Amino acid sequence: LIYNEAYADILRDKHPLALGRDLLEVWSEIREGLEPIVARTLHGEPVQMDDIAFVMNRHGRDEVAHFSFFYAPLRGAAGEVTGIFCACSETTQQVQAQARQEAERLQMRRMLAQMPGFVAMLSGPEHRFDYANAAYLELVGGRELLGKPVREALPEVEGQGYFELLDGVYATGEPFMARNSPVTLGGDQRFVDFLYHAIRAEDGTITGIFVGGYDVTERVRSEESLARSEAMANANAALLEQIIE
Repeated sequence: LIYNEAYADILRDKHPLALGRDLLEVWSEIREGLEPIVARTLHGEPVQMDDIAFVMNRHGRDEVAHFSFFYAPLRGAAGEVTGIFCACSETTQQVQAQARQEAERLQMRRMLAQMPGFVAMLSGPEHRFDYANAAYLELVGGRELLGKPVREALPEVEGQGYFELLDGVYATGEPFMARNSPVTLGGDQRFVDFLYHAIRAEDGTITGIFVGGYDVTERVRSEESLARSEAMANANAALLEQIIE
């Protein structure tokens, strides 16, 4: 092994004794995983891996570490392989951060799935569906949504004003809320209470929109029916008064 300071950081307490020693001896605890990679490279084959995990002994304890690396054979004047060039970066912190973020996303989706109303998560200026819970899928007739821009997934909503509202929330970051809003889906008119709320990255950049609400069709129709009944009752009462007079 001949290495630079960045590789010394990976070696940790194995440095500086690792200088001049055999790679597989230095990394004896991960020898089983390294041997086939070293063998391929010594036979003249470059090897690249974007993510590989090893259980390594560092600071006196075993720990999981992740790396991206490129092994390339070094050749002598006659073309024979004389050694290995290794460009290596430790990615443990990035992988762990991604794992935490994924766990947080899964936890959020479990929570959203349990909500009584409909929920969807849209990303980007095209409002692409990243998530939709069962209530949202039921509202739109069980169609396939994930990965599709909202205008492609719900083409019949064009002209009803919802796409323009999404564009406005994404552009300004200002939330929008409405009650008893009519929407025609699959030829059926429904009424919804809903909220559009911007989703922001850590730096404040808007990355998507949270959609949440309730299908209030039955409530609206009941209120309309009650209003018609009251109007009819009032009209009948007025007519009766005229007859009596």
